[in-house]
Amino acid sequence: MPEGLNLHPIIRLTCFSLLSSVLLLPFTSYVRWSQGFVSCSTNAISHFFASGSMVDTWFFMGSPMPMLGIVTCYVVFVLVIGPKLMASRKPFNLKPLLVIYNFSMILLSLHIVLLVSSRISLGRKEKRKP
Repeated sequence: MPEGLNLHPIIRLTCFSLLSSVLLLPFTSYVRWSQGFVSCSTNAISHFFASGSMVDTWFFMGSPMPMLGIVTCYVVFVLVIGPKLMASRKPFNLKPLLVIYNFSMILLSLHIVLLVSSRISLGRKEKRKP
């Protein structure tokens, strides 16, 4: 232990035991733990992304092709068509619009903070009632 670090012996022992259990973990138990973690993660991911009959009727959920088509059209427009359309035009002046947008976001954020803080303080007042 460093000279300037004066810890209670129980705290020092607890820190040492935690550190040694993490650092000196046997390799076989780590392998077993990692296999279990990967198996659990794989099961959770496959369950989350499993298509069910309920979601197959949702918009764009029956097949990945419509969404792939939309993304492809977007990329082609942004990288090919858009620059060709805007080559001979001057850029838009968006500064006034962005100032209005930023000010409205400040007001919205302030409203949300006041709403949440009033709900929190209201919850505290209800807990204090006898």
